[in-house]
Amino acid sequence: MDDELIELMKANGTAYVPTMVVYEPQQDRAFLPVEWDRLRPQERAREDARLARPPAEIPELEARRWSILRENLRRLRAGGVKVGIGTDAGIGGVYQGSSAVREIRLLTEDGFTPAEALTAATSVSAGILRREDRGRVAPGQRADLLLVGGRPDQRIEDLYDVRRVFVSGREVALEPLRRLLKSDEPSPLPVHRLAGPIDVGGGRDGRTDLGTLPVETSESGIDHSHLHYVRQRGEPGHFFLFARMGAAPQPYANLVLPLTAGPVHLADARGFEGIAFEARGSGRYALLLDSYGVDSRRMFRTAFTAGDTTREVRIPFKEFRSSNEAARLDLARLRAVVIRLEGQPGGQETLELGNIRFYR
Repeated sequence: MDDELIELMKANGTAYVPTMVVYEPQQDRAFLPVEWDRLRPQERAREDARLARPPAEIPELEARRWSILRENLRRLRAGGVKVGIGTDAGIGGVYQGSSAVREIRLLTEDGFTPAEALTAATSVSAGILRREDRGRVAPGQRADLLLVGGRPDQRIEDLYDVRRVFVSGREVALEPLRRLLKSDEPSPLPVHRLAGPIDVGGGRDGRTDLGTLPVETSESGIDHSHLHYVRQRGEPGHFFLFARMGAAPQPYANLVLPLTAGPVHLADARGFEGIAFEARGSGRYALLLDSYGVDSRRMFRTAFTAGDTTREVRIPFKEFRSSNEAARLDLARLRAVVIRLEGQPGGQETLELGNIRFYR
């Protein structure tokens, strides 16, 4: 960050959200005792495993990047650029919830006072998002309040001493939440009961009947597979899929049909016997169920075939298997239905698909 860039950011009202926790070297990362106590059991286990290994040296480029990021933060604060709080929580070592508090604390290690760091996490971040109804304690504001012991505006560690929480003016019972945090179970999420249709032509603007947008995914790597799909003209409930396979030993391409509009909401398919659809093709195909709490590499799956003419395929839920023998398919915790095309490295595969639905 040089002076010219800082002046341009100020002139254009550009804010900076550094996500320092994402880039903080984890090889020698230390936790405050109260911070350690707030980690979930799986998170502490990960950190214990790291600490049990011989100390690892931080690669030179990683250490240099961290030094530059910290200096950038100091210069931006001194230059008057707005700095907000964000974490990209969920990636390795960047833990949900606690990483946001750690992000606030890291600001105080790079020139911000505790009061400035709290402001960055509240009113400044709300302003960056143009949400002027929150982020401050004032009449007319949304009453999202975190009450803590001590003086976090003077001693940022007091932010961990949570006493009461209000969301939209309603107090949240903390003890049940704390029990959930100490549990090995995934957090409970809102659940939507499904009516049956997934994509039978009732959606608009390329969406499924559930109001969701199909997504293409594939195996990781540089030379990975690519999937292209189009809705067949005059038949909105039908897809034509074309996959160009990558160089991986077992390449694949997925068409993902999310079952709820919210990525943190779940779908309940209890009461149905399985999934039905129409298909035509000559390749190798699989159907997978993305289920909450099950590793994406171990999704429940089953193979299916398609012939030269369109036919209906019906797959009972009992035919789905996970590579994790201990996993059990919970139809009340579904996230997505995944259609997978498999093939040879460098090859091509096609599939026509339509009228995808759960059946009784």
